[in-house]
Order: sequence, then structure tokens, then C-alpha cells
Amino acid sequence: MGDFGYIGANPVQKVGDNSGVLSLTDIKNLKDDSAITLTNQFIPVTYYVSAGGGGGAGGGMVHGVGYHTGGMGGAGGLITATDTTSFKLGTNYAITIGGGGAGSAAASAGYGNGASRGTSGSNTTCAYEGGTYTAVGGGGGGGFSNWYDTHSGGNGGSGGGGGPSHNLTGSGGTAESGQGNAGGNGVPSSSHSHGGGGGGATAVGAVGNTSTGTYSITPNNKDGRLNTGSYPDWNGYFLDEHTVLGTNGMYVNTGGVMISGAGFDNTGQGGGGGNQSATAGGAGGKGYVIFIYSNALTMTVGGSLASTTTTVGNNKRTIVTNGTDNVSWAVT
Repeated sequence: MGDFGYIGANPVQKVGDNSGVLSLTDIKNLKDDSAITLTNQFIPVTYYVSAGGGGGAGGGMVHGVGYHTGGMGGAGGLITATDTTSFKLGTNYAITIGGGGAGSAAASAGYGNGASRGTSGSNTTCAYEGGTYTAVGGGGGGGFSNWYDTHSGGNGGSGGGGGPSHNLTGSGGTAESGQGNAGGNGVPSSSHSHGGGGGGATAVGAVGNTSTGTYSITPNNKDGRLNTGSYPDWNGYFLDEHTVLGTNGMYVNTGGVMISGAGFDNTGQGGGGGNQSATAGGAGGKGYVIFIYSNALTMTVGGSLASTTTTVGNNKRTIVTNGTDNVSWAVT
């Protein structure tokens, strides 16, 4: 076995004429020997590309009959992988961070219809050597509807939850293949009903229910929990429990998780559905792009992008949270 990943006789290394997949140790050695031009070399990178979450839908209140909570927004689509053929040293890659969708209006008192659904989140894009990764914005939640209508959740990276109705089932929205999961269905009821949960990165949204109680949480079900749908008693997050971290300490994308609450920015989280007092749905959270790469590298982030870089063990982690600009890498 020769040096620099070659089998057999060692090739002559030339300045400006070394390409292929080399280890970072090889690259550093070649750099120190002035035997390499540090461009056109692939580097191993783990990436998370997330779109913005969909907006939640407005709720409704029927006089003398019941209260109805709108469907939850779906999480923004999530693309993630670890590979060695997407990014090269010395090359600019364009990124645009998608925004969250707006929540829709509440239904008027009596037997009125709410807006059909919350607005879908915006796409996040990230260029790479093979083209552009496009994470699709989360679908908006379906709004409350009257006796004869129903509002489905919007399609998206993950689908929005279906809206509640007096006598019809609002279907959850569908998800972009490989990026998320479908939203849960709303439920029909002549008294109290809730829209479906928004889909998320790891699970479909929960089906709505007809409970009139409060929404409790079990502490063991919220820490490090990947998405399971919407309301806190369906294993979502609640109030200040919004770090939205997975078991590896990274952000994960969840459907809308608290009534009328906005999705937390830069998590791809869907907005909450409007509550039982006929309020509007919450907005979805903005998307993000995360890169994990060797601490032997330095990443340059364009000034129109907001970002934070931390060192975790032998790696650096850069979280890009807003804007449109380029990123690139160089050997430290």
C-alpha cells in the first residue's frame, strides 16, 4: 500500500495536479510539502438541510356546541447524509435559508369557516457538486370548517395536520419523499374536536382527538425526543421546552407542538394550530443548514448568512440560520 490512498508505486505529486478523495492527513502532508494546490479536493462532510415549517391553522368556536382547534403545521423537509463527494476545498456553494409559513386566521364565531389552511414554509437550498439540495417547506395545517366542508392539511416536506369539522374528516397533507412524514387527520365532532398533528422528520403527525382536557406532558417523553406529531400529550414539546434536540445533540424537525404557538426559528418546526378560543394559528419556524466537518478545516461563511461555529471533539459544527450567500472550506 502506497501513500496518499494509492495502491502500488507512489505517483509523482505535482503542484496543481493532485485530485481525488484524499484523507485530511494526506492533504495536510501534501500542503506542508508544497505538493498540492488546495482546491478540487473532496472533503468528508455531514450535512443537514432543513426548510421552513408550515404555519398552523386557525381554530373555531361554535356557540353552545363546542370548540375546535386548527391543524398543526408540518415540519420543513430535512435532507441529511454524510459523504465524501458533495463538497470540495476552495469551491463556493450557495445557500438560501427558507422562512416559516404564516398561520391562518380563526373561524368567525357561530358556524363560520376559518381560512382553508396555514401557509406552507419556504424551501431551503444548498448547492453541492452534483447540483442543489432542495428541502421542501412544510405544509400548512388545515383550518376548522363548518357542517358541510373540510380543510385538508397542506402537502410539503412534512404534511400539515388535517382540519377539524362537525361531521367530516380533514385529511393530513402528504410529505416529500425522503424528507419527512405525512400529517395526521383531523376528527369530526359536533362538540369539541382538534385538528391533526403536523408530520415531522421521523414520524407521522398524530390523529386529532375530541378531548376537552388540558394538554399535559410526561418529562421522560420530551428530552431528546424526535418528532411524534403535535400536542404535548402526544410527545411534543411545550412552552419553554423548545431546544428541539435529537439524541446526537442536533436539531430535529418537528410538526407544530403547542396550541397557537409559533414554531421556534431555525428548527424547521411547524406552527401550532389555533386554540379553542378561536385564535389564529402560529407561524412555522425558519429553516437551517448544519455542517459537521474536521477541525483541520476552516469554513468561510458569506456575510449575508448568519452562522455559528462550535468545536465538538475532533469536529467543527457550523449552523447557518438566515440569509442567502456562499460557503467554502480550506485547510486550517
